[in-house]
Amino acid sequence: MYSLDTIKTRNKYRLIFTSFDIRYIWLVPYLDTIEELSKSAYLHKGKIKKFTKEILIHSSESLLCDRCNAWLFEKDQTKLVSLLSYNRSDHSFNQEVSLSNESLPNDFKFFRKNELIVSDNARNEPMNSELLEGYIKPNKVTSMIDVPLRSEGKMIGVICFEHTNENHSWSDDEQKYTQSMAQLLSLALETNKKR
Repeated sequence: MYSLDTIKTRNKYRLIFTSFDIRYIWLVPYLDTIEELSKSAYLHKGKIKKFTKEILIHSSESLLCDRCNAWLFEKDQTKLVSLLSYNRSDHSFNQEVSLSNESLPNDFKFFRKNELIVSDNARNEPMNSELLEGYIKPNKVTSMIDVPLRSEGKMIGVICFEHTNENHSWSDDEQKYTQSMAQLLSLALETNKKR
C-alpha cells in the first residue's frame, strides 16, 4: 500500500515516507468521507437537514476545522439564510442570523461571482471587511473558505468551513475536498427539489 524505505539504525527501524506517501495519508480521510457521504440514505432521499448535519460533522472532523455552516439564498438572492451551523468543540448545531445584501453589498458581490473564496487570514482580507464586526470577530473566525452551492448551473447558496483562534493556510487538497462537499450538498438540494 505504501512505498516505504526502511533504514536500520542502531538496531532500530525507522520508516522513511516519500512526499507521495504523506500526501496519500492526508487524502485518505477526505476520500473516505466523500465515499461515505455519497452512500448516505439522506442524500438519496433529499433529507436536507439530516444530510447537512452529516456533511458538517464529517467535514469539520476531516478538515479539523472548528465551524462549518451551510447557507441558502432566497430566490431574489438578496438574503442568505442559515440552513445549519455546526460547532465542533461542543458538537452543537444552531441557525445563524441571516445575512442581507443591504448590509453586506460587497460580500454578496463576491458570493454571486460563483467562485471559491479562500481566506487564510480572514480578519485581514479586504473582501471580509463587512463581515468583520458582525460575524468574524464574534465567532472568533481566523481562516475560512466559502464554496458555492449550485443547482442547474445557478448559485443557490454557500457552504463555509472555518478555523478559529489561529490562522490556517488552506491547501489545494482541502480546497478540492470542500468543493466535493458543496457538490454533495447541492445534489441533495436538487433531489429534495424534485420530490
